[in-house]
Amino acid sequence: MTSEPSIEQLEVRLDRVTQHLDAGDELFQRGNEWSTVAYFYAAYHQMKVAMLEDPVFDDPDTLTSIHMALRQTDRDAAHHQGSPNKPGGRSMGVTDIAIWVYRPYAANYRRLHSASVDVRYHCGVSQISAETAKQDAYRILQAYKDGKLRYGS
Repeated sequence: MTSEPSIEQLEVRLDRVTQHLDAGDELFQRGNEWSTVAYFYAAYHQMKVAMLEDPVFDDPDTLTSIHMALRQTDRDAAHHQGSPNKPGGRSMGVTDIAIWVYRPYAANYRRLHSASVDVRYHCGVSQISAETAKQDAYRILQAYKDGKLRYGS
């Protein structure tokens, strides 16, 4: 069994969700494409909270039934993507976990991640609009509030 996350750890993550969401909303109101990055990181921290709380990470048999490379320690993933299917590859990242564990929200999360990369490293948002990024982030946050950001929900 993995260790339970501390209340403080969860509170810090939830505070980061709020901070990034507020920044995203402020930047969105100004028409600034960096709102997409803030919305992505709000969703990232929300996924991290879900992973810390989700009891599926206490059940190694269920994890391997979801994906053969999924482990209890992946609850603590900090990197975005891994290469779990390659020999010696990096363990699952948060994006991988969103795809395998939180499928109903995987498309939202992947779009946000991709749009964030576009803004940070390329020529701005190209795949989705800032409005779609905002909607994706709020959908993930609402799923958490509704208790749906859990495996099997």
